[in-house]
Amino acid sequence: MNWKNRDSGQRPRTFEPQSWGNKGQEKWTGRVNAIRAFIHRSVRDTALTVVAGVSVGVMFCLVALLIFLFRGFQPFDSNHVSVIRTLATYLVAGALGGLVVGLTLPLTRWMPGAALVAFLAAFVVWFVVGWSINPQEALLATAHASAVLGVAFGLPIGVGFWYQNRLYKRTGKWY
Repeated sequence: MNWKNRDSGQRPRTFEPQSWGNKGQEKWTGRVNAIRAFIHRSVRDTALTVVAGVSVGVMFCLVALLIFLFRGFQPFDSNHVSVIRTLATYLVAGALGGLVVGLTLPLTRWMPGAALVAFLAAFVVWFVVGWSINPQEALLATAHASAVLGVAFGLPIGVGFWYQNRLYKRTGKWY
């Protein structure tokens, strides 16, 4: 701002760049940098959520191994699954659920988006579990059951986490 003209009521002079040729290039450079930052953040968030999903799968694997340790093959045989298939299901379901959450994470800023993200993750997890339990069943029947379970579990979880995150941003406390 030109300080001499500040009190005189005149408009202060602005200084424009000498070359008008690079103005469009600066505009595109800013957009490209923003896109790069978005991609970098998305890849980072997706990797973190996949690791979190696999971690949850590992915890379920530990529970399954404890069941196997104390009860043997009986609980697995009664459900017509093997221990290895159960462990693989937990790991794959966790990884795919984490991948879905990571790819759709920007939608969690809004409550309907958070509910959708949680529904999609729950749908994927229940689909993998349903397909693992009964691979001979039609995929459409497994998808229908997964959709019902995704609505039953995913929507309340998504809305609940959105609400908790909103409270955390306002108060700094996680209730």
